[in-house]
Amino acid sequence: MRLNSAKIIILILLIMVLLALSCQCANNKVSTGDHAETTLGDWAECFGDSSRTASVSFRLDLPLEQVWRRKINSELLPPVCKDNHLITATDSMNDRSSEELICLDARNGDVIWTKTVDVETVGGVYIAGDLAVFVVYVADVNSNATTDTKSKIICLEMQTGDRIWELELPDEAGRVSMCNVCFKDKEGFVVAEKGSVYVVDLEEGKITRKFNLLPKGYILNPMTALGGRKLIMGSLKIGSYTQEICAIDIDSDEICWKRRFDEVKADYCYYNGLVIVMLSPVLLQKTRVAVVALDINNGRTKWSLDMSSDWTTGSFIGLVSWSLSKEEGLMLFTLAGKTVNSGQQQCLAYCIDAKSGQLCWKKELEMELEPGDGPGAIIADDIGVIGEVRSAHIDSSSLFFCDMHNGNIIDMKETGSLSYMIAGADSLFTAEEFIDNTNGESLSTEVCCYR
Repeated sequence: MRLNSAKIIILILLIMVLLALSCQCANNKVSTGDHAETTLGDWAECFGDSSRTASVSFRLDLPLEQVWRRKINSELLPPVCKDNHLITATDSMNDRSSEELICLDARNGDVIWTKTVDVETVGGVYIAGDLAVFVVYVADVNSNATTDTKSKIICLEMQTGDRIWELELPDEAGRVSMCNVCFKDKEGFVVAEKGSVYVVDLEEGKITRKFNLLPKGYILNPMTALGGRKLIMGSLKIGSYTQEICAIDIDSDEICWKRRFDEVKADYCYYNGLVIVMLSPVLLQKTRVAVVALDINNGRTKWSLDMSSDWTTGSFIGLVSWSLSKEEGLMLFTLAGKTVNSGQQQCLAYCIDAKSGQLCWKKELEMELEPGDGPGAIIADDIGVIGEVRSAHIDSSSLFFCDMHNGNIIDMKETGSLSYMIAGADSLFTAEEFIDNTNGESLSTEVCCYR
């Protein structure tokens, strides 16, 4: 009887240890700041475009200190970060014969690898699993026009920079916008400027299929998102301000649903079964500003929040940046407007519960943000980060830190002229541009890390 009791006690202790280890693993998984399972999942955490700055789970302890900076003699494309690898590419406006693909160590700024590629320019930088993927533009040698370019995809091993494969897209593809490449599992979905969708096998570097569902008389909206097994695409009717958003089943390549929005500009992303659409005006006399959430399965409106009354009719209003917290379901975005006649500028930050559409708070910001321009917005647990662009001072900007509970500004930090900012590896990374007089007043960039 005593032996049986001892065995039971030992068994209970073993179960308690296993449960504790399981909880510890779960906690470590949340705090790492980069989730491998979501890199190729529903939320594109490794996109580098500033208009859809992806949010990862990480904390910021204020005040931030700069822990390293790395000077690069060129403008840079928006970087992406995973597993302490910060990947970007040069964007040299003067030298159009080659560019550099760059991987920095996110912990200390050391160069892990660089690759020189003979291209006109790099169009986009991505991470897909353990792959660093670049969309580049090369001259079309078969064309008599000097402006004609072709798109090519270069795939490197993220850790070493070793080249795995290259894929030149068909001539008809033209240029591929940065925001028109998405990844799901081991496939890449590349949407060309004329509406053709090329499905690429990421292991083999081959096009497995192609389809084009762009309506006749429409041009492509340079933004694409993936939600579950659906590809979200947008198009603009030629000669009008009519936007159409559709969901395509990536297994059958068929359109599941369409939604039309008139006389607005539509930006969108995917979150937890919802296509969240940011609507801003394109006609000055019709000021409509709203956020609409559509059901990913049928395109029906789940919730809508109208913010038109916050803005003056006759203002040019643009989405500066947004961020969506995957863990908390909060959406932080900034809008800037400028009255055409007086030039008076207005800038507001909004926080919305993405699950319900409830407005958590809104704040008027005393900062310089041009409509449609800005380095980004990031949510770091209970802190929101908003980057400022000062049009009158090219050499300086500021980072503003707000309390995500009420929107109050709790700290700020002066920086160089902000170009981009992203989160990853429990750090905040910025690309700060400046005029380098040592290189004949050329534009250089410093990649900076704050913790």
